[in-house]
Amino acid sequence: MSSGKKYLIINADDFGLSEGVNRGIIHAYRKGVLTSTTLLAHMSASEHAIKLARANPSLGVGVHLNSTMGTDAYCQMPFQRPFSLGRNSTFAVPLLWIATATNRRVRSTLMDLFRHQLVWCLERGIEVTHLDTHKHLHIWPWITQVVGDIAREFNIPAVRLPYESPFSPGALELPLRTFLFLFLLFAKIGKKILRRRGIMTPDHFFGICNTGRWYKERFIDCIEALPTGVSEIMVHPAYLEGLSRRYTRLLDSRKKELEILTDRDVLSYFQESEVIRISYRFFGPGKI
Repeated sequence: MSSGKKYLIINADDFGLSEGVNRGIIHAYRKGVLTSTTLLAHMSASEHAIKLARANPSLGVGVHLNSTMGTDAYCQMPFQRPFSLGRNSTFAVPLLWIATATNRRVRSTLMDLFRHQLVWCLERGIEVTHLDTHKHLHIWPWITQVVGDIAREFNIPAVRLPYESPFSPGALELPLRTFLFLFLLFAKIGKKILRRRGIMTPDHFFGICNTGRWYKERFIDCIEALPTGVSEIMVHPAYLEGLSRRYTRLLDSRKKELEILTDRDVLSYFQESEVIRISYRFFGPGKI
């Protein structure tokens, strides 16, 4: 990587959540500034996402590992979940974190579940560029180890490390700032865990503060203020058809983000900017 340059991955989560999400992501890629996405396995629209990924081979596609969505995944596996947490439970993530920190069997089963999802994508011809997790589960060091081990096992070169400054624009409430301070602490541990396994991560990450809150001016301001190195901006563009609160709290904001990513001013900005848009393929063998 040349010093002093600014590289940017613009990654859309939830590819496969619904056909509307899938079409929105592809539109943001074809007609906008999106460079990357992460695929949910075993969802009703996952096969549709696979077809679209095959039709757009230059789009970087990772895997969005999760522990709560895609119930058929569990039906196909020779074991049951060692925990039962409601999809929309406020305490689902901290309870899972506690379980993985205190119970080796839970960690083992979570690894089997994540491995199952990754294999499902690989068997369908996806060249997996990276891994991340729904609800940022793997910022927790015990789950960082699980995801890092899977990435090493399958020669996946990169894993998202989801942390950003507690003082980023959008981090207005004290609970959110506290949340981000904890993420920074976990990220320092997580980076060491991943480096020991030879797994790369972007240098900077943006998107938690502005999930559900992006607007065009803030998006451009974020890009203008990018530090040198590799950054990732997380987004959730979509058309709303077929999207349900059963799986996401983000509805109207997804359509707004799609509009931002394809906005004429945003496109013009990148034509004049020195920011280099990339996907997670940047971390592939021989690339850096």
